[in-house]
Amino acid sequence: MRLLRRQGRRADTDGWTISPQGWRVRVGTCIELTQANRLVGIVVPYLGRRGTSSLIHVEVDNPSFQTFAVDAFGRLYWSRAAIEKWTIQEIGGVLVHEIWHVLRNHIKRGHALLGPNPSKTQAERFNVAADLEINDDHRDWAGGQQVQVVRNVWLPGLKLPDGALVPSKYGLPDGQRMEFYYYALKQEGEGGSGDPGDPLAGDVQAGKWELGDPVETGTPGWTWEQLEQLQQQVANEVQAHGKTAGNLPGSWQSWADLTLTPSQVPWRQTLAKLVRVAMSQRMGMIHQSYQKLSKKTQTYLRPGWQGSQVQVAAVVDTSGSMSDDDIRTVLSEVMGLVKGSGTPVALIGCAVEAASVGYVSNVEALLRMRAPSGGTDMRVGIDLALRGRRKADVIVVLTDGDTPWPISPIGPPMIVVLTEDSALNQVPAWAHPVVLK
Repeated sequence: MRLLRRQGRRADTDGWTISPQGWRVRVGTCIELTQANRLVGIVVPYLGRRGTSSLIHVEVDNPSFQTFAVDAFGRLYWSRAAIEKWTIQEIGGVLVHEIWHVLRNHIKRGHALLGPNPSKTQAERFNVAADLEINDDHRDWAGGQQVQVVRNVWLPGLKLPDGALVPSKYGLPDGQRMEFYYYALKQEGEGGSGDPGDPLAGDVQAGKWELGDPVETGTPGWTWEQLEQLQQQVANEVQAHGKTAGNLPGSWQSWADLTLTPSQVPWRQTLAKLVRVAMSQRMGMIHQSYQKLSKKTQTYLRPGWQGSQVQVAAVVDTSGSMSDDDIRTVLSEVMGLVKGSGTPVALIGCAVEAASVGYVSNVEALLRMRAPSGGTDMRVGIDLALRGRRKADVIVVLTDGDTPWPISPIGPPMIVVLTEDSALNQVPAWAHPVVLK
């Protein structure tokens, strides 16, 4: 999310204003969007009640924008051109698609993956990867099947417009994370066509149509706190529907379960203590930079002192000895770790072999990482964390404890989170064990 500096916005007739980057926009909706949202409320009510109905509609008046898009503040940008070319079923499908961009924190995850200033190619590839994560199971919710409202009363279901991006278009498997698709597209040299005219195109970079941060610009929009509340509310709706009706796409159920599972370990306090040890030789005045000016600056600019960011690696046991409940609990703890560290975490799934799945900052990046059945050797994952492109300052190992351990200290502090206390006596004396209760 690129924060836009507050600028004056010229008023226009009928509510039109000029965005900070010069595009003509206005807050408002249309009858087609209202009808489509009603259809969403009937077909997938657990997303319509608090999800799509909560989006703030902003019309964009520019011939180069012929699609829908969302920003990090819960705004849905729409164009007349898209409304005219899509049916109500397709508009409803796009609304569901767009709310998942918001619920899965795609823009925030994109900045964690690409940094604050990605190149155009990186941003376009990210946009495609984010769409693939949402659309991989679209047949379960946007296949166009009729939906029975009451006895002998049927309504048309949701659809995605022709040209919507799906993994099979790129020869990729379904059921993967956005980060997986991003790196797979990078290897294949694909995913460089996410211009604003593409169906369902998202944008990790701030679009010219965006109104910017609501606090800075004084325009309607969600705060991060409100977004987290919305995620909790929608997750409750999804989970309740899954318990009563049971007809949910698997990825939606997993998202709800992990969003609502509280972290049991006080990660903020635990990490703070260990990070102070890990960074004792690196924290403080490390190097000078003009990105942070000296407080002693008077008549001329002087560089300020800047420290280094803490790097955290989480090695997660994904072997066959871990039950589904164990995996869910472990992922919940990693989610707490992400929030507590305030920095992207190098997440490594580990069974017999370890495979890094990249830097993540959202629970969605942790989904569907279960490895095939087999033995467990967490030393492989720990070694990968030490050899990663960003060497870890703190390593967190999450496991049931059925694994061999390094014989000697590995260097950075290591927290061992155990799902079973029976393996507590096997943890090395130099590590810091925590048992989930």
